[in-house]
Amino acid sequence: MTAKQFTRKGLKWLKIKKYFPQPNINRWILDNFQTVDDFFSCSKKELIKKGWPKPLLKKYFSCLKFNENHFISHLSSRGLRLVCIEDDIYPDSLRHINDAPTCLFYKGDLGLAAKDTVSIVGGRKCTEQGKALAKKIARTLAENDYTVISGMAAGIDTAAHEGAIKAGNTVAILGCGLEICYPASNRNLFKIIEDRGCLISEYFWDEKPLKHHFPYRNRIISGISSAMIVIEAGQKSGAIITANLALEQGREVLAVPGNPGDQYSKGCNRLIKDGAFLLDDVDELSYFFNIGKIKKESVSTDPIIEAIAAKPKSLEELTVTLKSPAEKLFSRLTNLEVEQVIARDEKNRFFKLP
Repeated sequence: MTAKQFTRKGLKWLKIKKYFPQPNINRWILDNFQTVDDFFSCSKKELIKKGWPKPLLKKYFSCLKFNENHFISHLSSRGLRLVCIEDDIYPDSLRHINDAPTCLFYKGDLGLAAKDTVSIVGGRKCTEQGKALAKKIARTLAENDYTVISGMAAGIDTAAHEGAIKAGNTVAILGCGLEICYPASNRNLFKIIEDRGCLISEYFWDEKPLKHHFPYRNRIISGISSAMIVIEAGQKSGAIITANLALEQGREVLAVPGNPGDQYSKGCNRLIKDGAFLLDDVDELSYFFNIGKIKKESVSTDPIIEAIAAKPKSLEELTVTLKSPAEKLFSRLTNLEVEQVIARDEKNRFFKLP
């Protein structure tokens, strides 16, 4: 490993993470000491005076004696990098949130997290239209030099990463160790982000994607972002938890509205009712972000486009509406799909991409 891949202070914070994984212990250390060196140079008497629990004294001295070379070999063999809260390259916006992670493992370019950042989150269960919109928004932001942040979950998160990585870069905040790709279906995306973006996790390299990791991980997604966009989030979804964290952290939150009663949009509609900015068209991104004129796909007037403008239609419905043979329509539909002008939803109905 080189000095750029970890610092001496980073290894010390990693020792603390190993022996004292509880967030309240890390917060206590940050509140009572200016640096991690001050913590490790503190005497037993001084520790007790500051309020260190006596039952943890034995662990403290074990931590003090732990050989840091153990970590160096593990990090080296896995190609991992480490940044701690005292390092200059630690994302500054994240440094100032409550319960900031003291250590982060990463692969890729951590500098992306220091640029203008916008997170895009939403439900794992979502519509094809929602995913298409997430890709379009992410691509537009990435084309204008914003870094798109998300959690690489199935659904809206995946779509956001895919849209951003085609035009620029993206950062994925994981709820497991960096040796594990979760969900497994995102293995190819995982590799692309590692090569062209950045993968970040506060969990040790081999930690599994446990259920409680994800809501806790979400404070990093919101904390590392200057603003958040929520698309198709159910009322009790993890995306709404993340949005509420963003509001608590003083971030701007934008939500895409949905039809009343739509299970995929109840959370977004509630956010808007509670004061989140309403975003119902990609063009409106220019009101909130420093981006140029949004490119419009030039599609000549097409009967198929007009037929599906109001709502998605199946091939059978289009044959009736347009009074045209299915074989002829299918050929044209296939071309429009290849050109990324239209797509299909979960019921195999065609709709126009935003």
